Amino acid sequence: MYALRLGSKRFVAASKVLQPHSARAPAALSLVSRRNNGHVYDKRNYIPEKDDYNVSPTARPWDHFTLRLNQNRHRRWGQYMLWFFTLYLFWGWFKFMVPRQALNKVEKWDYQAKYWRDGYWIREFPEGLVIKEWANGKVSVEPGQSSRDSLPVRILNKIFFVRDCKG
Repeated sequence: MYALRLGSKRFVAASKVLQPHSARAPAALSLVSRRNNGHVYDKRNYIPEKDDYNVSPTARPWDHFTLRLNQNRHRRWGQYMLWFFTLYLFWGWFKFMVPRQALNKVEKWDYQAKYWRDGYWIREFPEGLVIKEWANGKVSVEPGQSSRDSLPVRILNKIFFVRDCKG
């Protein structure tokens, strides 16, 4: 604000000095027009209660610790560390996760070789598939089933929390 007032005074004074007396232009045509210096401009954010009475402390000067850590050498070292840790993260991924994924794939092959039988999972049919021959002579491949208790016995077992007690 003060610089604008000072600059406008000097421009107006310089324009008056450079012109001859007879051709002296009015103040409106000078380089920067003269302002009413008694008026305070730009009070858009000015709140008297806050700005005049609640004076807060000014910003502290930079302390030694901040000045040391903001040197180019320290900032460059921080960038090196950022790159180092990023590369270390990728190295860790490829060192540990990629071989683990390959081992998981091999383990999946082993699981399939152990538990996959002729188009079905062993867990799906724990008693396997059996060939059943019917009285009319037709043959079908069906899941094997063991004998079950009757329905009333199963209901009572559910009520009294009796598990499979066939020894």
